[in-house]
Amino acid sequence: MPMPPADTTPFQLDMTAFAEGIWQGRLSAPTPAAAPELAVFRDGTRVAEPEVTALPGQPGLWEVRWTLPVAALRDGTSVFLITDTATDTVLARLPILAGGDLADDLRGEVALLRAELDQLRAAFQAEARSRTTRPPKD
Repeated sequence: MPMPPADTTPFQLDMTAFAEGIWQGRLSAPTPAAAPELAVFRDGTRVAEPEVTALPGQPGLWEVRWTLPVAALRDGTSVFLITDTATDTVLARLPILAGGDLADDLRGEVALLRAELDQLRAAFQAEARSRTTRPPKD
């Protein structure tokens, strides 16, 4: 699916939450318009149809929700693209990293380093606390 220029749609989609496999976002248009038809793609395959609900009393604003399909998950990096089907414009992206191949992925390495750094920080803080509560050696 070719990526058209970003200005081919008047809509903007911002993620507001992602929990328990449910992606939520706020869709807006600069002027009141009909809600677009949205689709979620992974590797060029349509994997979900987001639910688009108008926000009462707020023309041009909608809540968008879709459930991450378990069958679409795999080892490595997957990027889900939420698109306006009328223009094929990508409005939002959701990258997911999963599985054993993460050790070879730079982002996975950074996450592992951060976890190890947190462990070291906790150990150093515990040692510093214990030194402040012990009487000095003669």
